[in-house]
Amino acid sequence: MNAPSGITIKKTGERIFTINWFAIVITLVSLLFLANAARAEPCADNPVATSVPVQDIYISGTGRDAEQVLLSSLSPIEISTRDPQATAAAAASELRSHLAKVNAEPVRVSSGQPPDCRGAIHLVLTTPPASAQSFETRDLNDQSFRIELHNGNLAISATSEVGLLYGSYEALYQFGFRWFAATALWASEPRQPISVFGFAPISKTPRFAMRGAHTYDAKVPDEHLLWMARNRQNHIGASGVNAALAALLGIKLSDGGHNIISTILHSARVIDGQKLIELHPDWYGLSFLPPGYSHDPIPYRSDIYTNPCFGNGELIAFFGAELANRLIDGDMRDVSIVNLWPTDKPFINLPGHCLAHMYGEKPTTALLRFYAGVMKIVDAELQARAPRRKITLAGISYYDTWEAPPEQALEQLTPLQNVQFVQILYVNERSYASPVSPKSKGTNLKIHQAIESWSAALGRYGIGIGICDYYNYSMYYALPESFSHVLAQDYDAFDELNVSIAIYMHPLKTEKSPQRVLEALRARLSWSDPEDSAALLKDYFDRMFGNTDFARISADVDLALANIVEILGPTSSLQTLLIQHRAWAKPPLAASDVPGHIARYVKGGHGPLPLMSRTYFAPVDTEFEGLQSSVQKLRAAEKKAKADLASSTGAIKQRLDIDVPWISHSRAIYDLFLAAAMGVSGEAKAEALQGLDAAAREVRALDLLGSTFTDINQKQAFEQNVDFIKSGLVRSP
Repeated sequence: MNAPSGITIKKTGERIFTINWFAIVITLVSLLFLANAARAEPCADNPVATSVPVQDIYISGTGRDAEQVLLSSLSPIEISTRDPQATAAAAASELRSHLAKVNAEPVRVSSGQPPDCRGAIHLVLTTPPASAQSFETRDLNDQSFRIELHNGNLAISATSEVGLLYGSYEALYQFGFRWFAATALWASEPRQPISVFGFAPISKTPRFAMRGAHTYDAKVPDEHLLWMARNRQNHIGASGVNAALAALLGIKLSDGGHNIISTILHSARVIDGQKLIELHPDWYGLSFLPPGYSHDPIPYRSDIYTNPCFGNGELIAFFGAELANRLIDGDMRDVSIVNLWPTDKPFINLPGHCLAHMYGEKPTTALLRFYAGVMKIVDAELQARAPRRKITLAGISYYDTWEAPPEQALEQLTPLQNVQFVQILYVNERSYASPVSPKSKGTNLKIHQAIESWSAALGRYGIGIGICDYYNYSMYYALPESFSHVLAQDYDAFDELNVSIAIYMHPLKTEKSPQRVLEALRARLSWSDPEDSAALLKDYFDRMFGNTDFARISADVDLALANIVEILGPTSSLQTLLIQHRAWAKPPLAASDVPGHIARYVKGGHGPLPLMSRTYFAPVDTEFEGLQSSVQKLRAAEKKAKADLASSTGAIKQRLDIDVPWISHSRAIYDLFLAAAMGVSGEAKAEALQGLDAAAREVRALDLLGSTFTDINQKQAFEQNVDFIKSGLVRSP
């Protein structure tokens, strides 16, 4: 007797049923075939789903779809004043307002599932948001999204409302909308009505969980936050920011910096009638207070001070409790990332007495012990008082804290329930002549190796790393760099090194500078499957400058300014060399050696630069364009740009009116340094001073200093450095 081709199931008191596998398979295949046949071309005869412009947007899955629909009639800025958590409404609002610019019919927003073949856009939250806020620096999937045609409608799906917002901006980007700056002049939109027909499926995940910039004590307008969201950037400094709008747009706020120490631990702070330095002299490296002691080692809100004893347990407990209070009930209650930096010096420079409190003498080890202690205290306070609050404490590597510490110093930084740690590496000594990659040479290669070392060491404990670049370091006087020749390779390398934060220092106001090219690249290169950078550049220049030669001109400027660190940087640079007599009581280099060193900057080429400050990467080893060659390239680019401006009209002329002066500004800055360099290294001193003064007058007349989101007074810094350089030129042999 043959065995039955199925499974026999017996249920007590009932008949026996035999399930035939062959019949099941045939039935399932038939049903699947019928379903696919019904779905294959469900909207082929329906013109609404194939070519008619979008008239409907649907929201479903948020748990309060009807509320989101009502709010979507407002702008995102207006929505934030009513409900800063209604991010799906902001997504629908942005879709509606943008589509209204090119579609003749008004766009409706509704809740629920759209009917098949509607040609609508459907915002679908696929799972409800997590009950507790997640760590933004780890959860890339919280920002991911998928866009695809489904039953004749365009479905934008994500697991978070921020993902829906990002997916909506991606859909608008694919439709042809661009946001190169915060003002309408630098925006672009399609010329035809928008239909969902023919939309290719897209899935995107950020390569870096946090993308944006550092800003401190600077007013950041609401329009700039909206521009950030449209380009899917999500990190900005907390000071001067509309926190409700930032929350609506998924933008995380960071705070702290150099003066986080000097606001909590400033030595003149009075508690119970006594100064902290009197109550705890050991915190400041003082084993006793001599009679009449009046020195103030940590002035209030200062960036420059003597670092305290970071390994002191009592100090850690006090600092952690104070920081927790500010995060829970105080001025930092909207902050997600706290930057814990020591003083801004090339060396951590701990007092000798502090070494007794450390289990390792290296500055990095001392800082990490401090970070770990603060993490534990803040985490305990958050669990007890604000259990839904998630905080990232960010450490810093630069100057003498680049080297990864021993493993036992890292294990204590393992993520806790409410607090995680990330180490951010500040690459202010890199060269822009080449990318930071394993294929680079000299200093850039050493930087890559340091990042790789930190990534491997921290990754074992589930700890992330970040990179902060200095595309517009304030002492660079806001030059219009786009770094298009290295950025894509930088980001590829950072992605491979598991970098979770990719930000930069001191952003320019995009409507004021051609550095918006950098932003256009960063916006697209920061996500999975990034486009070719050449195609992104072509898209930008075609849309903004039409048939002009400004794309080629800008590329020439970019290459001419690739030596920005070597000429104007913070350590081994021409600027530092020219002002060494004012920056140091005892200058690092003998005056008789200065002319020979300056010739190195004028000519360029490969090799080490003179050692001005001893840091992890000193001496800086690089290959760069010489100052003289840069000036020639900038003059040629300036001449071509002015010719383009003279022959342009309309919006293109308006844009060139803004961007061309920046080339003149860059050339004038470099002219100033070339005049000083030639004067010190042998040219007639009177002629050099005349050239320097003429270039400085031109910089003042162009009036472009101060265009960054920073509280640093760039005009004052420029005048001070001009004075220093002139005095050095006068003193030179």
